[in-house]
Amino acid sequence: MRKIILIALAAILLLIIAGCSSEVEDSDTDDLDYEDSGEEEVEEESSDELTGLASGETEATPISECTDFEVESGRKVYKLTQDISGLEKKEICMNFTNRKNVVLDCAGHTISGSNAGLGNGGLGTAILVSHSEDITVRNCVFTNLNIAVDVDRSSSSVIDGNNFTDVVAAIEVHNVANTNKIINNFIDGATTGIRVGDSFNDINSKGNIVQGNTIKNTLSVAIEVFRGSSNTEISSNIVRDNKENGIKLGPNTKDTLIKDNEACSNGPLSRSFYDFTCGRNTGITGTGNVWDTTNIWLGCEHTLKSSLC
Repeated sequence: MRKIILIALAAILLLIIAGCSSEVEDSDTDDLDYEDSGEEEVEEESSDELTGLASGETEATPISECTDFEVESGRKVYKLTQDISGLEKKEICMNFTNRKNVVLDCAGHTISGSNAGLGNGGLGTAILVSHSEDITVRNCVFTNLNIAVDVDRSSSSVIDGNNFTDVVAAIEVHNVANTNKIINNFIDGATTGIRVGDSFNDINSKGNIVQGNTIKNTLSVAIEVFRGSSNTEISSNIVRDNKENGIKLGPNTKDTLIKDNEACSNGPLSRSFYDFTCGRNTGITGTGNVWDTTNIWLGCEHTLKSSLC
């Protein structure tokens, strides 16, 4: 009888030990599953970062030819997949008319006209942003064109990180075009660089920002703010070796902020052109600029508080 009891107790003890071992293995498996899950989450996050999309942007839709963009719900991103060449006179390649919340990323591809542009007129308009809001054009190369980027009666748009060579007009922002950002562009060889406002009418384009651009070797002015424009910021630009004025403010511009620009060796062939000319304007503020030649009128003398090239 005692032997039977001992055998039964031994069997119960073996069952208890086996159960504990099973729990430990399950726990180890759970820990491994949790670790694997964590690794998958990290990989997914890294994949999202590699898309290059800004917050709120959808996955890019590929395009390979000139496009008249449609009205979309939400923020839509288009990515150019190949160069586009041979634009003809009066032809518009990328047309944003009455559009909102659209991004064009050229991904380093070129849009070009059908003949040489500098001093020859060039052909075609690469980008038209008209009566639109929140349009972004980035990472494009423009060459041999009449107008590369034309922002007309539009607001809150961004022209960012583009390259311009041998064009007549690089960037035009005009006709009540407000709160647009022209940033981080490189312009080498154009008739005109960046122009804000209207040359013949006191039409008030306001709140535009021209920042972080490099402009050189233009045949005319590098950065110009036309009459009637107000609250324009011109900051941290490098403006060198342009044939006429480096930075020019037309008459009746108001409350312009000019700071931290480097404008040197502009207008070398004539005493009529300067690194900076402010016209007869008031309300100009800003410091930290670097230039040699200035044409300063009453009301903006304080901009002389700058370093020499």
